[in-house]
Amino acid sequence: RRGAAHLRRGQPCQDASLQRVFTLPGGLPLTLLAVADGHGGSAYHHSDVGSALACQVAAEVVADHLARLPAGGTTPGGADLMALRRWLAVDLPTILQQRWLAAVRQHWSAGPGRREAGAPFSPLPYGSTLGMLLLTPRWWAVAGLGDWDLVRVDPAGAAELLSQEAAAPGAGEATASLCQEGADLGGWFRSWVWPLEDQDLQFSLVLCTDGIRKSCASDADF
Repeated sequence: RRGAAHLRRGQPCQDASLQRVFTLPGGLPLTLLAVADGHGGSAYHHSDVGSALACQVAAEVVADHLARLPAGGTTPGGADLMALRRWLAVDLPTILQQRWLAAVRQHWSAGPGRREAGAPFSPLPYGSTLGMLLLTPRWWAVAGLGDWDLVRVDPAGAAELLSQEAAAPGAGEATASLCQEGADLGGWFRSWVWPLEDQDLQFSLVLCTDGIRKSCASDADF
């Protein structure tokens, strides 16, 4: 839904989300949840497109990676989880940003009047964050960059903030973005993998862009 400020300014909603279900080699289901958020300022007038493309690219990258996995898939075994952690931390950021840059460039090139205007391509107007959650019956993982939040809620209702963007001193509303040059190499991406053991209690996960947190008066309310 468009927020009140966006409605007053006549701006589109710049948040996007996506859910896709895949099958790992060996038959285990894998669910991808993705959220992305444009930056809102006047310089980011295509952020609604950038956020939608970020989620779309996330699904494409995960699908491509699963297609290359060996038979047997990724299990809680040490070697497989080490490979998963490496892919999330090392390979995924570069692949995601490259694919996203290619997608937004294609949108810019196809736009009526953009090429005729003579302005060089810049990804800045498409700026977006991206948060990804990968869920399987044996492990779950999170990856992405920007000011999205991940919260774990236990059956009794106690909540724990598992992932948030580290605020830079004096940064204000600034956030890491897919439109930043070298964002894949600058330590902006964050990722974790959690094995699921048989004795783990049930829990819920909340993956959200920063709009939900900022709608609360305090972090305690959130």
